Amino acid sequence: MASPNPTLLVFALGLTLTACTTGGASTSAPSSTSLPSPTPSVTAAPSVSATASPADTRDLLPRIHVPTLLVWGDADVRSPMTVAHQMHDAIPGARLAVIAGAGHVSNLEEPAQFNTEVREFCLSVRNT
Repeated sequence: MASPNPTLLVFALGLTLTACTTGGASTSAPSSTSLPSPTPSVTAAPSVSATASPADTRDLLPRIHVPTLLVWGDADVRSPMTVAHQMHDAIPGARLAVIAGAGHVSNLEEPAQFNTEVREFCLSVRNT
């Protein structure tokens, strides 16, 4: 599954996070937010769902073929755990990280845990 510059997907609170794990230029859109981590580089960019009109794109999930991390707060009432499990089941090989006590903005509510989950995921993919 390794490629020269694999792209990782991390879904959290309506953001799609992308990262290059082996160096080189990032494949993500220009970012307004960066997570503090020396490696790998992780940047945040609004997802299509955050910038476009609502559309049902669940049929696209099975076509995602890059390492994917879903980060979910177990207290999220906007997107409950049932949605997390549906996405997890629909994306081949996806990993689901649940942050206890966090709601829909887990990166703001539990930033240390959120960053740990993303960092561990990126490093695990980098080392495969």
